[in-house]
Amino acid sequence: MIIEEQIRKIAQLATAEGRYGQMFNHKEVGFLDYPSFNKSVIVDADARVVVGFDLEGIRITADAKTKRLIVHNWPQPVELAYEVDMRYFDLDQGLFNSFDSKELNEIKARMGEELRAEIDFETLNQKSFEQAANLLAIIDDNLRLSGWSLEVEKRPEIELSETPVYK
Repeated sequence: MIIEEQIRKIAQLATAEGRYGQMFNHKEVGFLDYPSFNKSVIVDADARVVVGFDLEGIRITADAKTKRLIVHNWPQPVELAYEVDMRYFDLDQGLFNSFDSKELNEIKARMGEELRAEIDFETLNQKSFEQAANLLAIIDDNLRLSGWSLEVEKRPEIELSETPVYK
């Protein structure tokens, strides 16, 4: 029972992290392409995505007769975090046309979406399954030292046909 309580305190198990970066050139042409009305900015975008398992729904039971610890409802991997850091370079604003905070936020949102499209979720998914399987194997090995075994319903396996959909 102590193990179950400890696992519940750890609501998420991060098993894979990916970092992606891209440079974007945003330019807006103003009135008749006159320099005083044009504006442009170069954006350096770095994204960090963390994939893992939300352990909120799992349930653990212990069968003392057979000395088995049984994990029920093992989840599929999900995106646990997506963070984008952007730096603006070469901000060139026209005399009559400048960037306001709303426009910069819209550029940031659009660049974040474009960068998200480049993320290799299939590889992150595979790494998540591998890490979870390794962790469960370590737990199983440690339990076996004391005569117990670990049984996981729907043990994490690499199943590319069931690749989860991310946010």
